[in-house]
Amino acid sequence: MLRRHIINILLAISCLALVALIYFLDNQEQPASHQQQFQPLKKSAVQYIKLQRSGEHDIELIRQQGEWRVSSPIQWPANPARVHALLNLIGENIHGSFKLEETSAQDFGLQSPVVTLSLNQQTILYGDKSPLNQYRYIQANTTVYLLNDSSFYSAAASLERYLSLKLFHPPHNKIDRISMPGVELFKHQGAWKSNLEQPHSMDSLVSFSQYWENSSAVDISLQAPPYTAAGEILIYLSGEKQPTIFTLYLTDEGMILHRKASQLYYHFSAHQRQQLLNLTGQPLPRD
Repeated sequence: MLRRHIINILLAISCLALVALIYFLDNQEQPASHQQQFQPLKKSAVQYIKLQRSGEHDIELIRQQGEWRVSSPIQWPANPARVHALLNLIGENIHGSFKLEETSAQDFGLQSPVVTLSLNQQTILYGDKSPLNQYRYIQANTTVYLLNDSSFYSAAASLERYLSLKLFHPPHNKIDRISMPGVELFKHQGAWKSNLEQPHSMDSLVSFSQYWENSSAVDISLQAPPYTAAGEILIYLSGEKQPTIFTLYLTDEGMILHRKASQLYYHFSAHQRQQLLNLTGQPLPRD
């Protein structure tokens, strides 16, 4: 009789353990397609972005005719890849959430957030990372969410990272004339000509001008480089009365172009330097 009771007790314990296991598995993190997502507003509805970070420039961006532009502290086309990476915060999987009144903002780094992000009128605060799983505490309204940290690197990026790397932006990127040390390249009756004694094919001149029209730097900075200028390059765009003037700096890594009407310094690789200066023959020596 006693043995039967023991067996029944063990069976009951086994059943309870099985029920507990099923409940535990059922409440584990669901696949991404079934998880609730962070949706403080629709991504397509965002027209204005402001980033506030301690020790960094506040950055403001606006969307005009479908294109993002930095509007403060300078005005310049934005780097679309960086903006898209930031907006990927919208739609991130939620790994946990709780109401802020249930605890203290200071406990999660939200009293002095590392980033304050404004999307239209919606304010989003970036706090600390959870020591348990490295998810980021992010506050929207009165709710704190645990999200992947992928958007934080864009939210914390410097102003330079938000500036477009392109020298010229369509549709205002069609070139009529290029003037650089020792080289004049110009259109005459719709055909490209040069002042070089060595003849160049029409295709090579067209390719050269198109490379300038579509060129993008590998990096951009706001600080003057510690090099001596090697000359100036003047680019005459279609429909513009005045040329865009660049100061040329030659470096071991490639070259830097300073757009004289701004504080922007475009950094190019050694390969790009050859593509952008190849009609000069031998590369210009570095001073």
